[in-house]
Amino acid sequence: MRKLLLCCALCCLLAGLPASGMAANAKIDPESYICAELVALASTVQEAPLFEVLQMDGYAAAAAGQDVAVPEAVAPILGQVLGICQAQPTEKVAAVWQAVRQQSLLPENGPWHADRTTCGQFTAAQEDGSGFPVWLDGYNRQKNGNRSSILNDNESFQGFLKACAKKPDSLMLDVLREQAR
Repeated sequence: MRKLLLCCALCCLLAGLPASGMAANAKIDPESYICAELVALASTVQEAPLFEVLQMDGYAAAAAGQDVAVPEAVAPILGQVLGICQAQPTEKVAAVWQAVRQQSLLPENGPWHADRTTCGQFTAAQEDGSGFPVWLDGYNRQKNGNRSSILNDNESFQGFLKACAKKPDSLMLDVLREQAR
C-alpha cells in the first residue's frame, strides 16, 4: 500500500510541481547510492523523493542509450525499483533502475529529449516538463561522469532556467553543461 501511495504522490508531483521547487537534494552520487538509502528516504518522507527519482531516471536513461524522458513511466518504475530494493538493500539503485527502465516499454518519442529539446521548447511547455531539468541533469551526470549535480540548490536551478530563457534556440543540455563551467 505504501508503494502505491508513493507512486500516486509522484505522479501528482510530476504533473503539477513548479520548476522552482525541484532542486531539493543534490547530494546523491548515482554510482554509490544504494537501495537501502532509497528505501529509507522513501519511508521517511511524506512525498516521493522527487529529486532523487528524476536524477536516477535520467542517469539510467543515459546508461541505457535512451534520450527520452517519460514522466508517466517514472512512478511505475519507482514502484518496481522499491520492490527490488527492499529485497536487495545493498544493490546500487542506478543498476536496478536501469534494468527496470530497459524492461519497460517506453516510447521512443515524446516532448522531452535530452539531445533535442531546446530551451525555447521547454519554456513554452514548462509546466508540463517541470521535472525535465532535474532528469536532464541526471542524464548529463551519466554521460559526462559527473559525480555531483549541477543543480545543487534552488539558486543554481533558477540560474539554469534564466540562462536557458536567454538562449531559446540552444539545446537545454548545452546550456546545462555551460552552467557547470
